[in-house]
Amino acid sequence: MSQLGLGEMLQLRGWITRRQLNRALAQQRRYGGRLGTSLLEIGAVSEDQLLTVLADQGGVPRGPIDRIRELPLNLGRLIPRDLARRRRLIPVEETQDSLLVAFEDPWDLAARDEVAFATTKRIQPLGLHEVRISEGLERLYGIDCPPRIARLLKELNRSRSRTNGTAPHDDPARGGKAGSSGSSVILGRPIFTPIPRGPQPDSLKASPPPEPLERPATSGPRLKVVELTATERAELEHKLDRDALAALPVH
Repeated sequence: MSQLGLGEMLQLRGWITRRQLNRALAQQRRYGGRLGTSLLEIGAVSEDQLLTVLADQGGVPRGPIDRIRELPLNLGRLIPRDLARRRRLIPVEETQDSLLVAFEDPWDLAARDEVAFATTKRIQPLGLHEVRISEGLERLYGIDCPPRIARLLKELNRSRSRTNGTAPHDDPARGGKAGSSGSSVILGRPIFTPIPRGPQPDSLKASPPPEPLERPATSGPRLKVVELTATERAELEHKLDRDALAALPVH
């Protein structure tokens, strides 16, 4: 379990800059919630980067990201609704003598003990960030996500669908909204219907490529690229961070 804060650990890995951290801290002060949520909102880190650091910080394995929307609903009976809501946790998988539980605060030993007492099972903790915990609470217990979390969750799921090559839940290929589709999906992989080959009419035959356009001559002064030394770059970054902090509202 690391004694460093989330922002420090992300900086040490080179995943965020000091300027990005300051911006996320300003976002957190304004809207509340977890620092990780603010970092996701401003696009400073990916979900996988955030979850990796959170798990390392708590000394536990990573919780699932893509499985939350498909968790079996009967998992909700294993942990009382009030306990899950209050401690910000969700059951993920049950074995014969243990229960995998994703915690928003995996280092909270009191929460682990409370879950173990309530379930009479050995608890295997996993780390999961605020947004996915909210998604799981809604899935298993019907606890609505706050509007801010719901908006971010929609963007994260859309991004992961594009990255993983899977369709979002409202895609016609996944049995969602009605509509025509030229492909079907098996195990998340799109399989496109081939177009029959045959003689093509003249209107469909490829036309010769157009003549390349002449590039107009540019006028005006050219920009000069200046290479900064390491010292000059550090001074510039320090000034930018100072200006960003000075612009924050004072409460």
